[in-house]
Amino acid sequence: MYKILIFSTFFSLFPTVIVAQDSLCYIEWRGQFIDLSNNLCDKKPQSSAIRELTVTKRQVIPLNNVRVSELRIELAENGTPEVKGTLTNESNQVGELPPIQFNVIDQRNNRVLASETVTFDSNNGIEPGEQISFIKAISPDIFSNGVTPSDLQLKIINSI
Repeated sequence: MYKILIFSTFFSLFPTVIVAQDSLCYIEWRGQFIDLSNNLCDKKPQSSAIRELTVTKRQVIPLNNVRVSELRIELAENGTPEVKGTLTNESNQVGELPPIQFNVIDQRNNRVLASETVTFDSNNGIEPGEQISFIKAISPDIFSNGVTPSDLQLKIINSI
């Protein structure tokens, strides 16, 4: 009697789990399918649909496979300097863009005025050939000591 009561309570709370055995074998957690295979699951091979949906952590695209173009410093409407640019995935694989670190340099004396990092959140990865534009606000202190926008140069130093 006790087992029947537990079974009926469980079935009323979780009817999908009782009816669909695959629900016991796989769950989705934060956009990824997790294999929960154990004694309760049928050990038959995964269907191709589940295999395709199984997500592994995307690899970060190496910096040498990322083209940076249209890199420039512009003033926003409120006067804040912004670094703008476009990144293109030139690899042959879908992946995550690496964080890009750059220096803002005073061309008059080659002094580094600011060092910033741009990070990208591309949940599904970026396809080969796909482009992402970015805008990164930087400190207005770079204009101290008589520096003008034409005195500034941007240099990408690495990927973190």
